[in-house]
Amino acid sequence: ISAASGFPPETLQRGNNLLLEDFPLNREVIETRKPSRIDDTLTDDRYRWIPGISELRSTLAIPIIVRETTIGMATLDSREPHHFTPEDEELAVAVANNAANAIGNARLFELEQQGREEAENLRLAASAVTSSLDPQLVLETILTALKQVVPFDSGSIFLLEGDQVRITAAHGLPNQAQAMNQTFPATNKLLAAIEANQ
Repeated sequence: ISAASGFPPETLQRGNNLLLEDFPLNREVIETRKPSRIDDTLTDDRYRWIPGISELRSTLAIPIIVRETTIGMATLDSREPHHFTPEDEELAVAVANNAANAIGNARLFELEQQGREEAENLRLAASAVTSSLDPQLVLETILTALKQVVPFDSGSIFLLEGDQVRITAAHGLPNQAQAMNQTFPATNKLLAAIEANQ
């Protein structure tokens, strides 16, 4: 639930999760990408009651579609049966389409900004790497740049030395000082899998 209005705070709040499998009407609207109108919730098996909300008698469900993909839905409810008309449905669909366009544009702008930030982080990292003559600083810079582009909790760089690999740089490892410079056989399954995928 991203927004709600007209409900008691203890029943529906922003951030609540509703499983589609528990709500046939919601699932139908999401999967068919078509609006659905229930004139009487007491006689339609698709409607499911939410605990604490029992007085609603009619509902109108509208899919929110961005670039041919359903990203959500809006529901309008009334305490009166047969409250929503076909004209209401058409108007709600038009409003939902406008909202979907706005959401799509906002998401596109956010992705473009993120792409620019990632490109700038990579450029700065590449500049730092090529301007340094200290191998250890280069390795640390690589990890710092990776964390800015691909967030992680811990990361490390292994360098091959003959038939073994050595941890030569690390960020976020528990007991990191002890982990540094530890060696492992180059035949380690994880390392072998990485090498096979090159």
